[in-house]
Amino acid sequence: MKFVLPSRLGPFSVDPSGRIAPRSGAGLPRFTFQWRDRKLSAELRSTEADSRLTISAWLGRVPSSADPGSISRREDSFQTLRGLLNALPSDWRLRLLPDHQVCLEAALPLSWPTSAVELMTEITRFLLALAPYLDLVDEEAVLQPACPALA
Repeated sequence: MKFVLPSRLGPFSVDPSGRIAPRSGAGLPRFTFQWRDRKLSAELRSTEADSRLTISAWLGRVPSSADPGSISRREDSFQTLRGLLNALPSDWRLRLLPDHQVCLEAALPLSWPTSAVELMTEITRFLLALAPYLDLVDEEAVLQPACPALA
């Protein structure tokens, strides 16, 4: 079987130099992974005007107000999250989801086509930038564990 480039590899097209780009009409390429006992997801978006890598990290869950024993921990959670909001890079977003999970999102510019090495480099840079914020959340121990890592 002859391998012809450009080619298709799942939701990507692969050019003759091995660089990948999302294929039009193939849906948004995305994958999940685990780091520091947390679920993260990466989604690749590409339009004529914009290309980016959006990474979401589930930090944990704010204790429920239905549990009377966790009221002070819940208040501590919100105080820590307010401090985190003030410290995050301006282009990162922190969201409290309806199920009380805290999700941090960042949209990183990424030019297409790209190599797998460049893609992993951007993800690694984000994880290294995220580490101090996870240290803060873990040190304060105000969030309950998030959803199972890769459920």
